[in-house]
Amino acid sequence: MRTACLVLFLSAAGAVAAPPPLTFPETTVKAQKGEFVVLRPETTGKWVRYKALTPGLSVFPSSELKNPKNTVVTAPEDGTYKVLAWTGTAEEGSDPVEVTLVIGTGKKADDKADGKKDDAVPPTDSFVLALRAAAKADGATADQLLGLAAAWKSTANRASAKSGDGQAYLADTWGSLFAHHKAAVAAADMAGRATAVQKACGAGIRAIFVTTIDTDPLPADRAAVSAAFARVSNSLAEAAK
Repeated sequence: MRTACLVLFLSAAGAVAAPPPLTFPETTVKAQKGEFVVLRPETTGKWVRYKALTPGLSVFPSSELKNPKNTVVTAPEDGTYKVLAWTGTAEEGSDPVEVTLVIGTGKKADDKADGKKDDAVPPTDSFVLALRAAAKADGATADQLLGLAAAWKSTANRASAKSGDGQAYLADTWGSLFAHHKAAVAAADMAGRATAVQKACGAGIRAIFVTTIDTDPLPADRAAVSAAFARVSNSLAEAAK
């Protein structure tokens, strides 16, 4: 009887310690360059961690997303990228799962025979195309898009800017960063103009970051915030071409 109880106890203990399973609906995902790709794992684990295995792939902090088990990845160029994911409990981590992202053609520019990009190929960045469609609906000019690009670039710089003594960030909450952005848009003479474009830009940021409350503090990873705003700026500049 004592032996049987010990076996049952050890079996139960092993079940508790076993790491939760981790799977993804797809382990190969196709997308376009510059597109925000959301990875949604299926797991009972309390957390999921991610690590980019291929240079050029950006992985946004899971802690800043609405569901911290998810993540958002993006790549600026065509190519095949890999990201590693794992989950676990307080006792033990799971086996890692590798997800492959095929961006655009799946080949980088330097993989081509002549090593050159084909400038005649139209842009396939879905975000740039969305901005162009919004600009067409607004009747916005290239100069107006470039003005907005400058405003978003200014906000990207503000997100990581510190005071003169380097001890504190100039923008400590989303509200203060948005206030700077509003002033930058006004300085570009774009306040209340190209509203469809500005709405599309805002949607690009909200797809990544959780907050809609001005008093919420900005994430500790200011580089991720700056990169997101800079990406909108670059996309606006591309859409203006």
